[in-house]
Amino acid sequence: MIKKLTLTCQMGRLEEKVENVRIINPFLISVNSNGKPRRCDDLRFVNGYLSSPMFKMQSLGGDVPNVVHNGDELFTRDLEKAF
Repeated sequence: MIKKLTLTCQMGRLEEKVENVRIINPFLISVNSNGKPRRCDDLRFVNGYLSSPMFKMQSLGGDVPNVVHNGDELFTRDLEKAF
C-alpha cells in the first residue's frame, strides 16, 4: 500500500495528512506544434487488470441484428485527435 503525504498550510500552521492510495497513474503534459498543451495519462498499469475479450465482426449486415434490437438507444461521439 502506498501512502500519500499531503502538506497544507493553514493560518501559518503546517498540517500533515496521510492517506492510503491504491493506484497512482503518472501523467505528462505534451505541447503540440501550435503550443496547445494536452494531458496524457499513462494507464498501462490499470490496463493490465482489465479484460480484453477477443471478438470479430465479419459483416455489419450479419452482426448488427444480433447486437442492436428495437427500442435500443445509440449515441456517437467524435473525439478530435483521440488515440
